[in-house]
Amino acid sequence: MNVVDRRQRVRPAGHLRRGVALVLDLVLHALVGAVVGVVVYVVQTAGQSVPPNAAEGTAGFAVIPAWLVFSFVHRTAIQARFHATFGKWMTGLCVVRPEDGTWPSFGYLVKAWFRSAGAALQSDTATDGEDGMPAVVRRQSESFDTL
Repeated sequence: MNVVDRRQRVRPAGHLRRGVALVLDLVLHALVGAVVGVVVYVVQTAGQSVPPNAAEGTAGFAVIPAWLVFSFVHRTAIQARFHATFGKWMTGLCVVRPEDGTWPSFGYLVKAWFRSAGAALQSDTATDGEDGMPAVVRRQSESFDTL
């Protein structure tokens, strides 16, 4: 099968399914950040060595880096290994390269993560399958065995 035939087969999944996957992923990222914040607060206040007001501020600042680090690992390393994030897996989706329909590499996903982070900072929308972003498609039954 040549590249043109594969490109025609790569059709993005529906907006609703991708939206539900995104919400599940965002909830998971926020949950991990919140857990880290709570752990930081409990550790700081356990020995009464830090006033509660200072501990709240430090815990609040710990949430953002924890969320960013987990987002990066989840959307690059985990997605490179399993071809889906938690939200995509729960909704029956996976990611492929839009050019040829193959699984994206770790490096490809790292570039895509930075592109989407840049797009978010610029209040822009990163489009699936365009501008170096992986395409989100419905998972085929044979790829389900790798998850």
